[in-house]
Amino acid sequence: MSRIILRKAKEIFDKTPLNKILLKRKLIETKYFMPSEYIVETTNFCNLQCRLCDNPRLKRKKENMSFETFLEIFYLIKSSAKSIDFDLGGEPLINPDTLKMVKVAAKEGIKTSLATNAHFLNKENINEIFDSGLSNIFLSFGGMTKETYNFYHAGGDFEKAKENITALCNEKKRRGATSPKIELSFLVTRKSEPEIPLIKKFAKEIGVDVLLLKSLHHAWVEDKEDIFTPKNKRFIRKPTTIPCAWSQKMVIYVNGDVGICCYDQHGKNVYGNILKEKQAVWFRNYKIRERIFNRQYEMCKNCSQGANIGQRINLRKKDG
Repeated sequence: MSRIILRKAKEIFDKTPLNKILLKRKLIETKYFMPSEYIVETTNFCNLQCRLCDNPRLKRKKENMSFETFLEIFYLIKSSAKSIDFDLGGEPLINPDTLKMVKVAAKEGIKTSLATNAHFLNKENINEIFDSGLSNIFLSFGGMTKETYNFYHAGGDFEKAKENITALCNEKKRRGATSPKIELSFLVTRKSEPEIPLIKKFAKEIGVDVLLLKSLHHAWVEDKEDIFTPKNKRFIRKPTTIPCAWSQKMVIYVNGDVGICCYDQHGKNVYGNILKEKQAVWFRNYKIRERIFNRQYEMCKNCSQGANIGQRINLRKKDG
């Protein structure tokens, strides 16, 4: 009950003039400081063809970011970075250097995270994950039966993903490790909704830290209502009008282009290129950030940024 009250209170606060003033202050600070939150896309290759994902339709050149390119970018952002998310348009573990990049950032005390479909969680990668200093790992798993899983994660291997997720959790227990925090992300669709009790049971049995029953962005399902829309409307994210927080964050695509938002996986709107323009790519584009803040881009009109992304269930055992 207390979580529901807190969520409602946050939703009310987000709409207040005070919140807009606070967000505006943070926006103004970006005139003088680099952002503290980053997404670095280490690859835009993916092994799956997920039904609601933009990756199968990407027009951008498919490539991996080299370790040397990452280091060049990292030295430009490390003094301001507090967190780096190492994924965007692809499966990060396809790039053999992704966990090396994580390790570099983690050594500087930067919070690190990545999201994976779990197909590349082999023994070697699992060991490297724990040795890298990764803070958070998000595991996408969209069904508790082979039929449901394959319906959404087209081209995926249900048993392999399930076994790899279990292996990651078992290794964390074996090591007695506190990180990375493991979050199992279960996208709630018309097909997967009846399997919520099964995913709750599975998550508890294998020992993930958090289970996210992830809501659908309304735009993903507007022309696929009967196929994807869950019956419980709490699992559909509606458009919001609050000022956009992406005006204070930086998305760096695999080729060094700097994007305006994580939802723009096609790279239609970019500031410029950080490899070519260095930090100037951020400082000379305040007017673009004002437009993002005020949701003035076409892609902003129906965006649900700031909305509740679903129900998070904390399964971590309390100490003692």
